[in-house]
Amino acid sequence: MPIDWSATGTWFTGLLGVGVAIYALNSWKKQIVLQDKYAKLDGLLEAFVTSVRAGFDWQHNVGVGENRCHDKSDQGEAYTEWRKSLMNYRVHWYKSRCFINSAEDQWLSPDQLQNKIITIAQHLEALDSSHYFHSQMSALLEKGLADIDKNRES
Repeated sequence: MPIDWSATGTWFTGLLGVGVAIYALNSWKKQIVLQDKYAKLDGLLEAFVTSVRAGFDWQHNVGVGENRCHDKSDQGEAYTEWRKSLMNYRVHWYKSRCFINSAEDQWLSPDQLQNKIITIAQHLEALDSSHYFHSQMSALLEKGLADIDKNRES
């Protein structure tokens, strides 16, 4: 009795179709995960920049040298903006935390960032320290952008 090969061709075509569908589904899933990663790290990047700028504005608003306000109870609108931007950064940090793996990038955590900005601002006690403050804040911004971008590309 001869073998009918036409049915085998249909079966093989169906199996090939299933294989292509599985590959497409896996590619689609990887693409969704990648888009999610980029969206979360882009949000973190934007929140980081906003938070550093707001911290800069707040510290500069407090004054420099002898004019520096030491009463922390009422620091005005710049302080409120900094607190809001820091809370926004905290939200984005926790959303994207799973993408920041290395221990050396843990300085990007909201608490660490807040401490860094306040520590840098302590140099504003002296009148001639404004240039140092600007350079340290610029370095902080550059390092943060580079570290977040590094995690985005990995």
